[in-house]
Amino acid sequence: MSSFSPVGATIAAAFGALVAFAVPAAAVDFQPELAARGWFFKADGDIEDTALEPLGFDELEGQLEVRGGLGIGEHHHVELSYTRLRRSEEGRVSAVILGLIRVEDEATLDLDVDYYRLHYGYRFAPASFVRIEPFVDVGFLDEHTLVVDRTTGESGGSDDFAVFPMLGAELVLGPGALVHPRLRVAGMGTGGGHLVDVEGGLEGVVGPVFGGLGYRNVDYRIEDQGRDVANVNLDGFYVEGGVRF
Repeated sequence: MSSFSPVGATIAAAFGALVAFAVPAAAVDFQPELAARGWFFKADGDIEDTALEPLGFDELEGQLEVRGGLGIGEHHHVELSYTRLRRSEEGRVSAVILGLIRVEDEATLDLDVDYYRLHYGYRFAPASFVRIEPFVDVGFLDEHTLVVDRTTGESGGSDDFAVFPMLGAELVLGPGALVHPRLRVAGMGTGGGHLVDVEGGLEGVVGPVFGGLGYRNVDYRIEDQGRDVANVNLDGFYVEGGVRF
């Protein structure tokens, strides 16, 4: 079950506070932005000692991301995004008993992740051919997993929430051109794991409407008392569209 209501309300309040922080330092010139993205990703790694690839997570499947942003003056940029990841796969997984006997069982794994990202960036040279935006992000990763062994009927899983403050930068070549490339990289490690989020692609703009396509990779690791609860890499292509006023 998604925790969008309490967690989303808290993050929305933080987003409002971030806007209030940026407004006094900028000219009163607002450029709102709304966008939606389809992200077609595959996953590898393991959750609760269960490998994802044999279960079919290595096949591309689409998920939804929405975001709202606000440019304040020429330099300040705040953004709030939400990515919803829901996948349920099944297949044969291998296990070793007593270090000697290898068995294979039918298993299912339900992956349920809500990924919120709160963003503040400062845009250098916004009107030049190369726009650079260093930023500070806070990633909120709410992960729920259920693993069921079809052979034995046993089940287990995880229910974890992690906060990752991240540093990063975005590079846009020719931001005023009809079509321009962009690259965004962010990441940070903490005592509870790490989160790295990288994306790059092409964006086209016609009036207030924009669209884009590219590649995105998210690598996250959640630890609990020194043990890996999840160590997952998600990667695939995205297609997006939106309006920017």
